[in-house]
Amino acid sequence: METIAFRMVLNPGMREEYERRHREIWPELVVALHEAGVRDYRIFFDAGTDHLFAILTRTSDHHMDRSDRRSRRPAPCK
Repeated sequence: METIAFRMVLNPGMREEYERRHREIWPELVVALHEAGVRDYRIFFDAGTDHLFAILTRTSDHHMDRSDRRSRRPAPCK
């Protein structure tokens, strides 16, 4: 098992939208995370700074960064 922590910053004016989207986790997202090897994923929100701190635990044989999954991601916006 491997544990990874990372920090993000919520975009200005997006707090209500963030909270709305994170009230409940979608069942299909739970399945997708589990299939990718993620066994625990938590996000903590600091309302004073709008920072998000996330921690995830994944198996050593995870599939989070497989090249075939990357090819299905949309191209980043420029």
